[in-house]
Amino acid sequence: MSKETGWKPGKLWVVLLGLLILPCSLLSLAQDPPAKPESPSKEEPVNVLAELQNKLIEATGGREALEKHSNRRIVAKVLIPGAAIEAKHTGFVSRAGMMWESMTIEGYGDFQQGFHGDIAWTLDPINGARVLSGAEKEQIRRGSHLETLLWLDKDFVSAVESGSEKLGAIDCTIFKLKTTSGTEETYWVATETNFLIQLAMTVDTVMGKIPMKVLMSEFKQMEGIWFPHMMEIQQGIQKMQMIIEDVKYNVEPEVVEETIPAEVQAVIDRKKAAEKKATGAKETSPEDSGR
Repeated sequence: MSKETGWKPGKLWVVLLGLLILPCSLLSLAQDPPAKPESPSKEEPVNVLAELQNKLIEATGGREALEKHSNRRIVAKVLIPGAAIEAKHTGFVSRAGMMWESMTIEGYGDFQQGFHGDIAWTLDPINGARVLSGAEKEQIRRGSHLETLLWLDKDFVSAVESGSEKLGAIDCTIFKLKTTSGTEETYWVATETNFLIQLAMTVDTVMGKIPMKVLMSEFKQMEGIWFPHMMEIQQGIQKMQMIIEDVKYNVEPEVVEETIPAEVQAVIDRKKAAEKKATGAKETSPEDSGR
């Protein structure tokens, strides 16, 4: 393995955070031509968020199909060819907004993340147990939606057309979307099928902001919903693949999927104790403490 492609397992984990928000599929990143921006216009860009949401929902299977399930469990294989690493990924998400993921890398250990109640957390051999806040928490919260397309109008404030690009043999329209927290994502939507073909975003992590692109392919219809079974992820010079091996809806949740790990709960308890102590100190006036 070259120095250029030196691998840290935390990198893969933060990239996988972005996969949760992808409702449809993408293609290959290999040597695509640059996007062709539309001609400059003095007119204010038109917000087409509602139209884009409806278009993507219909292409994926329709609102009725997306709303009928209570939860979903996915099992996948993750490959990092440049580092000769293979990992097993298991993910669970429910309509109630509960999410749990685990990725096991031989020789490195188990990397987990989840969203339970209003608690977003991660647990891994590199950083230990963490309770997330700010942009990191917002990413996990958005990823906890069972069908993210149904939440586009709540998680985003605008979408505008910004050009077109041909990805492989697929003609795409490019949309720039702005989230409620002010960040931007870019969607490439297939002209013929209205599938989401590529997504670009910046992920907030403990290691800083990491730009990435995700492309998916091999659509298969599961329970009336078109679901991608191949994802190609590019983060800088790193390239990874996520191959979906099994998708099940309306499963009986396992204990680990519903429960905050003990290590994370310990962090929560320590934080609550510290806050309680600080509150008590503020309530004690200087006069009282001197009596």
